[in-house]
Amino acid sequence: MNPPKTPIVIAVLCSDLHISQTAPAFRSSEPDWFAAMRRPFDEMRKLVEEHRVPIIAAGDIFDRWCVHPEIVNWAIAMLPKMCAIPGQHDLPNHRREEIKRSGYWTLVEA
Repeated sequence: MNPPKTPIVIAVLCSDLHISQTAPAFRSSEPDWFAAMRRPFDEMRKLVEEHRVPIIAAGDIFDRWCVHPEIVNWAIAMLPKMCAIPGQHDLPNHRREEIKRSGYWTLVEA
């Protein structure tokens, strides 16, 4: 059987988003950190619309489990809808059983 001539896209995969309120040192020259974080999410939205597929995020949505409400609110407004698996940075003490204490869980509830 011959492979299809056009690749078939079944999902947009991403990981280690590490959304944070401040830029890491190597990105400190960004004039607007929130705009910089938004760029890849805008790209993901375009891919999802073009291919009509889900986004699957494999861990570490946030840089820390206990994030400032401002960044949680920003994530609620900016993140495209996606399926996500929490990473160790998303979990208090890296423990899944404590997930309901996290900013990640606030996204789930939103």
